Amino acid sequence: MRFIADAAPTPLLFQSARFDIGVSVAESETFFAAAGEPKELRWYDTGHEANDPAVYADRARFLAEHLDLPALPEILANRLA
Repeated sequence: MRFIADAAPTPLLFQSARFDIGVSVAESETFFAAAGEPKELRWYDTGHEANDPAVYADRARFLAEHLDLPALPEILANRLA
């Protein structure tokens, strides 16, 4: 946790699982709060494995936006279809 604030101004996506037995909601929120901007927090109704398709979709959207890869979400959607 001590270095997360140093990541700014790199955009960060935090993906947290509501049913993660190893990381509590409070711990996730504390870690997110410690990060500088820009940052984004997404919550999922899953465990630590975070295998919900929304996890992958949100990650693809975030990477497409911040790495200037506008076609990435569609490419991944087509491969997963």
